[in-house]
This record gives sequence, C-alpha cells and structure tokens, in this order.
Amino acid sequence: MLSGSTADKDACSKRDTYECLGVREYWLFDPAGHKLSASLEGYRLRAKRYRPIDPDAAGRRRSKVLKLDLHVRDGELRFRDRATGEDLRNFAEAEDRGNAEKNRADAAERELARLRSRLGDS
Repeated sequence: MLSGSTADKDACSKRDTYECLGVREYWLFDPAGHKLSASLEGYRLRAKRYRPIDPDAAGRRRSKVLKLDLHVRDGELRFRDRATGEDLRNFAEAEDRGNAEKNRADAAERELARLRSRLGDS
C-alpha cells in the first residue's frame, strides 16, 4: 500500500530489493494516486526480472502465487476467488455476516425455548 511518504521507496527501491531476493510477485496498491498511473500494479518474476502483470478485460490481475485475482472496487483492493468468481469478504463484510449469523442463531434459540416452554405447559 503506497502512501505519500513511502511511495517512491515502495515503487522503486523496495521493488528492486524484492526482485533481487527472488520474490515471485510484487504488488503495489495506490488508492490515493500518489505515484502510480493505475491504482493497482502487479509484477511477476520472470528470468530474474519483474515483468508487469497485465489486467484482464474486467481490470483484474491474476496472482499465480495467491491463486486469486486482484482488482480495485470502490477504491478498495479486493481479492477474487477464481473458482467461485466471488470476491473474498473484507473485515467489515465478514463481521457483518458473523453478526447476521449470530442474530439468526439467537432467534432460533429463542424460538426453540418458546416451543419447549409450550410443550412443558401442555
């Protein structure tokens, strides 16, 4: 993730270091447009040099290392599962889903208690 204070280091010197270390992919996300022309760039190591990972027609870039597609939606970096074609949930979405599931479980427990109570009254 680039910021105004780290953009040059992340886009240049850090990238070069990772390339020398043999890191197979290097990703840059620039949500505020500090340095990159596109908000997401990916590089894959080929013949000991980073080469750009081009986006597909939908604007997603495929990570062979993560086995996920990366893209930007509503200014947020998203990861898409290739098998399902669905974005992985971010923290807020996972928390919302967990809360909804808890609420459903609580409602089921209340209904079960109500039914047990009615059976006990009979």
